[in-house]
Amino acid sequence: MQTCESHRPDGSPLGIDLMHSAPLILLVFNPDCAICEENWVHWDKLISDPRIGRQCLLLSTSPKLPSSYINKHPATQRSALLGLSAEIARSFNLASTPQTILVEHGKIVRTWPSVLSEDDVQEVKKNTITLSGGG
Repeated sequence: MQTCESHRPDGSPLGIDLMHSAPLILLVFNPDCAICEENWVHWDKLISDPRIGRQCLLLSTSPKLPSSYINKHPATQRSALLGLSAEIARSFNLASTPQTILVEHGKIVRTWPSVLSEDDVQEVKKNTITLSGGG
């Protein structure tokens, strides 16, 4: 897997070179997933953290997000990729949502399936900062 190409909620294309990018935190969700909804309280903590927020990339398994969903979760407007391709899903072994995945140079460093705990949030932050050379 070299790149992740999809589109933002406004329809504009977005391509990410996963092989050469800084460490990324992939937040994989489906807008119809009740468990994903529970995870937003924790994902918001990652997205709003000034040290790692830019490294969070939201990946929706759905090709469209309802406007009500975007209004409820404004970060999706800024940084969501829609319509996760089957190739990307296979590359990251995405059998279910939600998942939080730490990726460095296109390789999975760590995966947190289902809803994050507070300890998980701290671990994601710590691992991302360490991989970024900040800790």
